[in-house]
Amino acid sequence: MKRLFVTVFLLLLWSIPIIYAEDLYDHIFIKERFIVSNYPESISEPGLIFNEQVKNEAFRVMYYHKCVSKFPIEMNLLVTNKGKSPTPILVYQGIAGPHIDGFWAGDKSTEKFYRSLLTKQKPIIIQPGHTESLLVHPLTFNKISTGIVRIQPTIKSSLLGIQLKVIDPRYPGIGNIDSHYTYASFNQGFITLKSTIDLKNIQYEIPIGHPDQHLKDQNNIELQGNYGLLYDIQLNITNSNSWYQPVDLLVSPLGGGLRTTVMVNQSIAQTRFLSHHTNLNPEQIKNFLFNPLETKTLRIVMMPEAGSFYPVNLVVQRRKL
Repeated sequence: MKRLFVTVFLLLLWSIPIIYAEDLYDHIFIKERFIVSNYPESISEPGLIFNEQVKNEAFRVMYYHKCVSKFPIEMNLLVTNKGKSPTPILVYQGIAGPHIDGFWAGDKSTEKFYRSLLTKQKPIIIQPGHTESLLVHPLTFNKISTGIVRIQPTIKSSLLGIQLKVIDPRYPGIGNIDSHYTYASFNQGFITLKSTIDLKNIQYEIPIGHPDQHLKDQNNIELQGNYGLLYDIQLNITNSNSWYQPVDLLVSPLGGGLRTTVMVNQSIAQTRFLSHHTNLNPEQIKNFLFNPLETKTLRIVMMPEAGSFYPVNLVVQRRKL
């Protein structure tokens, strides 16, 4: 009986969903269509925001809107299988709001999205011709609702129709009407930055959301601040000194107030709210101690967050013992 119990326990343990470190980053940084919905930021009435068709690739949307309608409306994300075979999809999402504080909502949405990526999701199987509602997000007067959602087919051949629309629950058909809402669509959802750093230098800065990094869509619309774009930051840091060296990893705001959530070697770290009340000083998010002549590799996931002000610098700074 004891042996049977141990066997069952091990089988249960092995069935716990885990994303292993060796393929975590291949799982996070994938080829995907990336859409941003934020114009106009204030939403007042039902209408279709976009209706996109995606073939053989993943899709990610980030939306950030303030509701100025005095009657209840909702954000609705729908996916339709336009192919001929059942299509399993994985859905990763971070949803926040309605909330009065846009800084908080954008940061909470990002944190939830990261945690979703770190969790193995159960596939949703969509039959040919069938439409699945993936999201119904309330929009409340004078509050912010924001979200990041990735839809990832698990088969090579797929054809999906994806709609984002604002609906009035009383008259849901109005959400199918074309509206004045616009969006930007990009063929990439991440960029990679690689740096080799020697701690003989006091400080090293990595720009995030700077103008020379801005994406442009097919209509030459520029993604200001690169909001929602994933950054794959790979740092190879060497302490070439013969003594122990403490090092701080900091976020330095350049554009104004912000909150930010960062994933460092699979560990999630967050800043407090940085504003002029904190003199926009750099904020420590992680610290490390390097042995003499030691080299460490840091893999950092970062995303300019909706509601905050970018650009920022990610700073590696050595500290006195």
